[in-house]
Amino acid sequence: MTTRIVSFALGCFVPVPCAGCGLPADPRWPVSGLCPGCRVVLASATPREGRLPDAPPTPPPGDRMPAAHAPGSRLPDARSPDIRLLWALRYHDPVSRLVLDFKNHHRVDLAGALAAPLAKTIEAANGGTRSSPALLVPIPGRAAGFTRRGYHPVEMLIRSTGHPPLRLLEWAHTPRDQLGLSPAERAQNLAGTLRVRPRGSVARVSARSGTSPAARNPNLWVVDDVCTSGATLREAVRALRDAGLPPAGVLVLARAARFV
Repeated sequence: MTTRIVSFALGCFVPVPCAGCGLPADPRWPVSGLCPGCRVVLASATPREGRLPDAPPTPPPGDRMPAAHAPGSRLPDARSPDIRLLWALRYHDPVSRLVLDFKNHHRVDLAGALAAPLAKTIEAANGGTRSSPALLVPIPGRAAGFTRRGYHPVEMLIRSTGHPPLRLLEWAHTPRDQLGLSPAERAQNLAGTLRVRPRGSVARVSARSGTSPAARNPNLWVVDDVCTSGATLREAVRALRDAGLPPAGVLVLARAARFV
């Protein structure tokens, strides 16, 4: 309460710029760092469902292979089965600015505002009931990102929705930076980079879902902040399927207007 009062007083005399658009933030809610317009954008989020795009065709033999690609790893299959995709928002301003500020500029104060639209997709995944609550598997953060930020963004978003993240996945090896890569290069760069943690993964899912270890279709969902090319999400689904834990689909806060 004291923090809210102090923030209100400061916001009245020193306007706080909105993290989404740069306009003065709402002085009634300066802690959130959002103007009324951007708050409405997030509040009006409506869950939508589609399909994750197939992996692009594998480049012909002899094409350049990314340095981080592990020898012997399988390349993505362009005929991969349909994967359900649920998202809450389109990834453009002001949503893109909010996500990037949260991830890259230590704006952890935005976690609650961003978690609210994500919570709507989780509710949609639950089918409006908690009889079989969704098990949320985050795309794992990378060590370098954690060192720089001090937190894993996707895990923080999940926790901010009031749900616990189920940390089943880990990096088998670190891919190179995706920036500037084409969809085919992204898929090639990420192939074989994720794996299920080796100890007790099936047992952990069974304990959390209340099903027997033999159950093959728990309400398991992969979660990320943004879907662009879908390469990371497809790789996560592949890793879970290979471990005998096929997910029901993937959930993201925002989806790019077109897959790039």
